[in-house]
This record gives sequence, structure tokens and C-alpha cells, in this order.
Amino acid sequence: PDGKLAYSGGRNKAVHAWDTKEGKKSSQFAAAGADVLRIVVERGSIFVASADKTVREYATAGNEGKDPLRTYEGMSDWVDALAVHGKTSHLAAGNHGGEVRVWSTEDGRSITSFIAAPGYRP
Repeated sequence: PDGKLAYSGGRNKAVHAWDTKEGKKSSQFAAAGADVLRIVVERGSIFVASADKTVREYATAGNEGKDPLRTYEGMSDWVDALAVHGKTSHLAAGNHGGEVRVWSTEDGRSITSFIAAPGYRP
């Protein structure tokens, strides 16, 4: 959020923090049970979507790598789309099969789920 760090992830199940001024990796932490597919940073949290069918929320500001603040579960396949709306505190995740789930980031409760592409067969 402050532009000082950028985050990346991949097949090693980790999130890497990069110093944007120096262009060097400043830290990394184990973040998922499988490949990291998407990362979104919003309001002091790092949201990590993974091939393990979960989204995990971690704190920023030097607390990266601690236990997740929350794990969002229930997806039927790899989570490869992710969006966070700060004003409503909603997290939306999607997968290749068209499944979309929305959770509250305030308490982790599931708000809704639906198939965005009914009849689509990957």
C-alpha cells in the first residue's frame, strides 16, 4: 500500500516481498499448501490465493510469515482470481470452473457463492 514493497508468489508455495527502490528481495514466507496463484494487498493484509483451494490472509507491516490471520475455505478447485473491496470488507475469489465465493474479511463468514458461468465446462 505504501509503494515500498511489492509481492510475488509461485510454485514454491511462498510469498516474496521485494524492496521496490532497491529491486531486491527483502523477505519471503511460506504462505500456502500449494502453488501461489494470486496476491492482493489491501488495508494492512496480504491475501494469497492458492492451488490448494484456499485463500489465506496475512498481516503486513513486518508481520509477514506469521500464522495466517484467517483461512477462507470452500472452493472446489484452484483459486485463480481474487479481489478485495476495502470499503465493504468483502473478499471475492473465483476459479477456472466459474465458481465465485464472497466472504466478509471482518469475521470470515461466507456471504454468498455462485457459478458465474453456468453450463461452462473447462
